[in-house]
Amino acid sequence: MEVFFLVCVYAYLTANDLEDQQAVTMRKLGGLTARCYDFNADVGRYPASAQELLSHFPHSPKRDVYDGWGRQFIFRTDVFGGLRICSFGKSGDSNMFGYAIEMYLEPQ
Repeated sequence: MEVFFLVCVYAYLTANDLEDQQAVTMRKLGGLTARCYDFNADVGRYPASAQELLSHFPHSPKRDVYDGWGRQFIFRTDVFGGLRICSFGKSGDSNMFGYAIEMYLEPQ
């Protein structure tokens, strides 16, 4: 009976941790999106990497370019001038459909 209770508590905590990590990732994506728009307004294009964004905004916390799982967001620019900010999510790897969580910023 005690083992069953421990398994249920562990499963509950793990599910809540996952939701928290996803929420953190989505919140950070929102903040990165705003900073990328500001970068674009200043420089005339989106940043090519998280490092470039941080160097332009030196007072931004470095932790903001890491997702809820502690992995750095991936920045991918395209030939049209758009930017895709991606997270590999919980698995840490892309799947056959692409990244686990991503945001696309249209060229401006």
